Amino acid sequence: MKEDLLILSNWNNTFWKLAASIALALSFFLLHWSWLPITSSLVVQASPALPLSAATLRVSSVVTVYLPLVIKTSSPEEELRLLINAERVSRGLAPLAFDMLLAQAAEAHSQDMIDRDFFDHINPDGLDPGDRLDDVGYVWSNFGETLGAGYTTPEAMLNGWLNSSGHRNILLSSNFTEIGLGYVIGGDYGYYWTAVFATP
Repeated sequence: MKEDLLILSNWNNTFWKLAASIALALSFFLLHWSWLPITSSLVVQASPALPLSAATLRVSSVVTVYLPLVIKTSSPEEELRLLINAERVSRGLAPLAFDMLLAQAAEAHSQDMIDRDFFDHINPDGLDPGDRLDDVGYVWSNFGETLGAGYTTPEAMLNGWLNSSGHRNILLSSNFTEIGLGYVIGGDYGYYWTAVFATP
């Protein structure tokens, strides 16, 4: 038996309004709460022997949904970078570019502070931020580093740094062009932040 694909053109029909409303609501819900891929298709078929207004329409819907692992659309590190750059721009400074090597060094240092129970720019092996940048292969001309622990949100961390003149001077320095951030949950303080600022 041959089946024809029906194009959704009769919007006055209550059935179509209901189907469209359901599809729209489902799409909004899935797109709003999930940042992972969503695929959806709606197939409407009608028997050619009966008029379209008859209740013989068959609607089948195939929806593939990947449930969200997180609801936020960006990482805490990315949120903090955007906040830092907004603060810099509001003061007439250039925004800092993201650098993956700086981020690797920052995250490794945050994790190291949790793993070896310390809070310092120099780790128990005596390595400082410059050594850590060398270890990840970042060639630098200058660098700066800020640390934070116990701050639960990017906003709280930024406020903590801005309320300290030493940290604020690093965040707002025109000597840096790139940034990498590391945020790790765990340890005595619960949340460890490392921001590495540098210029190649």
